[in-house]
Amino acid sequence: MFGFLNKKKREYEKGYKLYTEKKYSEAIPHLEYSANKGYDKAQILLGDYYDKNLDLDEDSSKTVAWYKKAAKQGNAEAQYKLAVKYSMSWDILGLCLYHNQQTVEDIECDCCLVEAFSSIDKGSSIKKSYNRQEMEIAYDKLEAIVKNLLTLAMKQGHKEAKEEYDKYFNQ
Repeated sequence: MFGFLNKKKREYEKGYKLYTEKKYSEAIPHLEYSANKGYDKAQILLGDYYDKNLDLDEDSSKTVAWYKKAAKQGNAEAQYKLAVKYSMSWDILGLCLYHNQQTVEDIECDCCLVEAFSSIDKGSSIKKSYNRQEMEIAYDKLEAIVKNLLTLAMKQGHKEAKEEYDKYFNQ
């Protein structure tokens, strides 16, 4: 058992070293091994990699997926980073509501918006336009996700999460 724990940490350390040397194609297999074995630091670093879109033309779904895995393990940094991703989608939706738009551009490219709207559509495909009530439901869902993630991170003393929370909820 301890050998397994040491291997996922060793793989992360190899991957991290290569990553910091900007040898991304060499780093990713080590990081993926470690992340797939549940090592939260590797999951966050992979999320960061996909978020920065290094060497790839990816959408945000891989970023969010890796951050979610680490956040579910209680990692405050992952909870914070995931909250930031959701808050961007929440902001977009808020602007649409403010301007009375019923169309959200390129919704299918934003996995956080897809998640929020899929709860409304109950498994049907994502539409291009929604009525105001549907948009408000999705907005409220995103707000609750952001608030919950930031609260979890703050409880662990994450300072940036506190700043983000205050920005959105203590104005």
